[in-house]
Amino acid sequence: MNNTIELAKEYEFLNKSINTFKQKIITAQSLILIYTVPFLFLKLGSDLKQEEHHAILWGALLFLALGTVVVAIGIIGEILSDERTVTLNKKRFYSKKFSAEEREKLEAIFQESFENILTNKQKFDLNKTLIERFETLEKTLYTKEYIQSLKDAISENPEHE
Repeated sequence: MNNTIELAKEYEFLNKSINTFKQKIITAQSLILIYTVPFLFLKLGSDLKQEEHHAILWGALLFLALGTVVVAIGIIGEILSDERTVTLNKKRFYSKKFSAEEREKLEAIFQESFENILTNKQKFDLNKTLIERFETLEKTLYTKEYIQSLKDAISENPEHE
């Protein structure tokens, strides 16, 4: 019966991990970059006034600055739509989302430290690996035997509910 409860906890953990890593995150560094680029284009344009074809360059730089502003407005819209989260540091964000025990579980799954997992997210293909484990676990959880053993475990000890 302990195995039944452990499988349910594993299911919860994998579900939480998948949803956490699917969240779209924007760091403050990228927002600062997006807001400073138009001013850099304008500064570059003012430095090029001395050139022979400064009107064409000035127009191109204004076009790039306008395009950057439009992209910035789009990113602000994404942030306000509650689909994205703004944070100062991705590592700190994920560290707050996972308890120490959950971080140890992730380290056991990927056989790497939590810091390295976050640094090399693409290398580990986090969601793919977690979803594969989740799907394998789901096959076990949706059997009649498991559901019956879970009912028995809950009826024997209501705190497992």
